[in-house]
Order: sequence, then C-alpha cells, then structure tokens
Amino acid sequence: MFFPYSGFHMEYIRQNWLISFNIICLTSWIYLLFFTPSLFAIIMLTIGAGFGGVTYYFGYKKRGTAWLSWILVIRAISLIITFCQIIYLIFSHKLNTYLITLASVTGKSAWTVEALWLFGIAMSIYYWVWSFQLRKVNKLSKEKDN
Repeated sequence: MFFPYSGFHMEYIRQNWLISFNIICLTSWIYLLFFTPSLFAIIMLTIGAGFGGVTYYFGYKKRGTAWLSWILVIRAISLIITFCQIIYLIFSHKLNTYLITLASVTGKSAWTVEALWLFGIAMSIYYWVWSFQLRKVNKLSKEKDN
C-alpha cells in the first residue's frame, strides 16, 4: 500500500528535485557562454554557481523551507512574466518576428530556437513543481521531528 509522504515517497521527491535542479543548473547559464564576453560570463557563472550551491545546501542538505519559498516565489514571477510575454507576442502577431530575430542572432534555425525556448519553459515548470513538493516534504519532516 502506498502512503503519501512515507519515507519512500519523500526520497522519491528529493531525488526528482535533485534531478530537476541539476538540469536547471546545467542548462540555465549555457547561453552566457555563447553570447557574452568571457570575463562577464565567468562573473555571471560564478554568481549563478553560488546561488545554486546555496539552494542545494539549504533546500536539499539542510531540508530548509525558507530558501525554497523564495525560490518558488521568484520562479513563479519569472514564469508569469514569460507567459505574459508569450501571450503579448501571440496577440500582437510578433511571435514569428521575435523567433526569426532570435534565430538570426544565435545563428540557429527558428525551429531550434523555438524548441529550446519551449524546453526552457517546460524545465522551469518541472523544477517549480518539484521545488514545491520538496518544500512540503521538508516542512512535514520538520514537523515530524518536533
């Protein structure tokens, strides 16, 4: 019988969060390596690695909830802004122009740019869902310990 938030279920959530965290960390900053001067890219990657390390330590190792709450709020705002941008581009009939411009800047095809853009949005949603689950699990484990 499967019990919600049993030990197995908690570890399942923690493992899936770690997978989504690794994917986000490996894919979020790649564009910096291609489109920015090298010194600026190194500085931004260092800052990103620092925040990634803090998120891993407080969210996963320490089983914290406060830092994960901030991550959830920031990611939710980011996703809302992204969806508003997409809706604006669709209704103003500028989505094609935007993707073609982005494709010409990157040197990739419009289909590749669109696929990568949608993959990024999907990964952000996936990471947000698992961060929400991890926060609930961390909160329950803290309550159980008290």
